Amino acid sequence: MAGCICENWTLQDLSSALQDMNKDNKRIVVPMFQRGKRWSKKQEQVFIDSLIKGYPVGTMLFYETFEDNKRTYILVDGLQRGNSIKKYMTNPTEFFYDDSISDEFCASVLKLLKQDGKSDYGTIRTILTNFIKKQKTFKNLQYFSVAKEIVDYFGVGYEPIESLIEMISQFFEERQDLYDKIASTVIPVIVYTGDESNLPDIFDRINSKGTPLDQYEVYAAAWPVNEKYVTQTSHIDFSYAP
Repeated sequence: MAGCICENWTLQDLSSALQDMNKDNKRIVVPMFQRGKRWSKKQEQVFIDSLIKGYPVGTMLFYETFEDNKRTYILVDGLQRGNSIKKYMTNPTEFFYDDSISDEFCASVLKLLKQDGKSDYGTIRTILTNFIKKQKTFKNLQYFSVAKEIVDYFGVGYEPIESLIEMISQFFEERQDLYDKIASTVIPVIVYTGDESNLPDIFDRINSKGTPLDQYEVYAAAWPVNEKYVTQTSHIDFSYAP
């Protein structure tokens, strides 16, 4: 009899299974009926930003089977989310952007260098972002070159460079801590058990049978949830008046 069970997967386990690397001998495969990779770069960025902010990101739908004594999950729904998770877990620095660096951090760097002016925030962001995007991870990096680039740009000499390296190191260590936290984040996975021939129909119903919200409905759904709206009713006096 067909049915569904719910499992909890960490994002690291999900990424590993998509790469056929899972230590628990699990793997995830994409069936022929699944859509190709369609998310734009912006959609991937928004999804990963949701993970970073701890927002709920929905569920995945798998069908469990066994091949060569290996538990295999057919990915019925959630391909784009799965691809984005795998991309982030294997190369998190790809999702690091200028706005990942706060004004407060830029101000701290300028204070250390005895510089002043918000106009230089962009320079600090650009140098650090260009540096980290050349890496594959936030872990065990050497920061002398990027610190030197910053002090050379501002022409302040090498006296503050050790303190600057320590500051940059702490900043990216915090990004690594965030990555580790996201890697251990649990996402709910629904596992369908039933006739495998039903999977294309299930996928079709999930992805094409619904009616998209129109512009007004989207706007209405964005109304503040903490606002209280009370329906007004007219007072009617039912008392007898001679």
